[in-house]
Amino acid sequence: MSSELSMKMSIPFFFEAAEKRLELHLKTTTNPAEKVNLLQYTDDFWQHQLNHCGATILTQLKNQHCHAYVLSESSLFVFPHRLILVTCGNCPLVQTATALIEYFGVENITILDFERQQEQQPQYQLSQFVQDAQQLHAKLGGAGHSQNRKFRYFTATAAHSTATSEKLQLSKLKGPHIAAIQKGLFNKSELQHKLGLKQFAANYHLNDWLFEPMGYSVNGLNGKQYFTLHLSPEEESSFLSLETNDRQLSQRLSSYLLQQFSPLQYNTTLANLQRHTVAVD
Repeated sequence: MSSELSMKMSIPFFFEAAEKRLELHLKTTTNPAEKVNLLQYTDDFWQHQLNHCGATILTQLKNQHCHAYVLSESSLFVFPHRLILVTCGNCPLVQTATALIEYFGVENITILDFERQQEQQPQYQLSQFVQDAQQLHAKLGGAGHSQNRKFRYFTATAAHSTATSEKLQLSKLKGPHIAAIQKGLFNKSELQHKLGLKQFAANYHLNDWLFEPMGYSVNGLNGKQYFTLHLSPEEESSFLSLETNDRQLSQRLSSYLLQQFSPLQYNTTLANLQRHTVAVD
């Protein structure tokens, strides 16, 4: 890791909870000689790709449909022909994105979706969204377009993709539990209960990590269904995010989290629909 990256990723007085997200789809083929299955790639391969943005694999959960990794900065989900990588903090996610483009080749990529939330303190980031979009645009041979802090590239065959996800993001958390979480009073099992996971995700296999001095990440798998939840309870930048392809889980857990954490602001995203931001009175 470069000294500049190390310095900017270890800023002691503030944690940037705003997320960056990459989704990459590879083309499918019936030709065995050209067929790529991302589940066959080793953990060492994924760690090598993550080295480009300074993230580390902490723990993992796998089934025949998906390999889920909890990272030092959020999560990586690997499916047979696509991956989802979410980072936070000061991770330069675009560096891993460009490394993956180089490795798999533009001709094998059908969808690349890259987005960045607005950071609270963007001056500590290694790059800004406009720079990231320009870098991706160049790496993809001048293709792709950007709008509203999202960069998207897709080919004609991408229209047949059926992958969908729902996302909920809460900021400026309040509610009955956040003060105790900030004080580190809950262990992992207790956090699973407070976050509604034992009630609403009881049929999922869970894999989680409790950070020091605070912070919590959990991935869940149930066959082809997945979810990831990240909680950054720092008082000056408290944030909680949920992403899943399980519609029922999304509806039930989102309602519960909104009640429990009384955010001053939240937003939701369904598949490729426009994000809607709601200010709470």
